[in-house]
Amino acid sequence: MQLKKAAGQGLKVGQLLSLLAKNAAAELPPAFVKALKRWEVTGTEARVEVQTVLRASRPDVLEELRKSKAGRFLGEILGPTTVIVKKGAQEKVLAALAELGLLADDQTSEVSMTSEV
Repeated sequence: MQLKKAAGQGLKVGQLLSLLAKNAAAELPPAFVKALKRWEVTGTEARVEVQTVLRASRPDVLEELRKSKAGRFLGEILGPTTVIVKKGAQEKVLAALAELGLLADDQTSEVSMTSEV
């Protein structure tokens, strides 16, 4: 995000690299230089996100949910039995599954955002 802000203020990647090279204690890592040059041409090429994923036991279960009123709460399809649940719609999707007579196991409360080293 800071790169985008700097570019919006007119800073070119070449200028940034020159400034960093002049003031760095060591040579800039080649992967870092490559990443900045690629970013200038293509922008951000990947991102890490936290998403809620619904995994159905069978493709027909997911299809039934997509055709229901809860279909609007489903986002990107990841596979024949997996789909992203739109942000804030988890409870609505679980309620819709119950209305359809489909049992669901909510495992989101079991997720820990910490990592062990």
